[in-house]
Amino acid sequence: MDCGLALKGTDNRDYVYGGSSGGFVLRLENDTTDKTTANADKAIDHSIKTRAVSVAQGQSSTLRFAFRRVQLEVKARTSGSITTTSFRDMATSGTALATPAVMSLINTDYNLALPYLDASIDNCMTMALNFQVNDVDVELEIYSMTYALEALGEIGVQ
Repeated sequence: MDCGLALKGTDNRDYVYGGSSGGFVLRLENDTTDKTTANADKAIDHSIKTRAVSVAQGQSSTLRFAFRRVQLEVKARTSGSITTTSFRDMATSGTALATPAVMSLINTDYNLALPYLDASIDNCMTMALNFQVNDVDVELEIYSMTYALEALGEIGVQ
């Protein structure tokens, strides 16, 4: 896919189309399932991975920090939770975070949920996070992410 466009149909539903570099326009799935080559439903893996963050984005990534906490602002759901995996110093395999527990998407009578995790990962140069919904039929909508870092040593900001 090279581009995409969401259109509202005459039936008041949203339809998403994508264009390929080969000149094809395709209507994309708009559900929590995709199709296999045998045209059977297959659950979509809803996950988002962040870029690697460092203690001072404008400075060198060699500065060390302690990654203390991450909090999300997500669309509340009636079910579902998020597994968070951390990738310290650009590691190819991650470590699941679960303190105090997996982040819940449930927040009854509210549109937003504000789940958080305590990480306490010391002596990092960079940190990337992957958020994945644990339930098959639940979409992941993250509106914002905040995190707490504790710098180690001195940072000269100009």
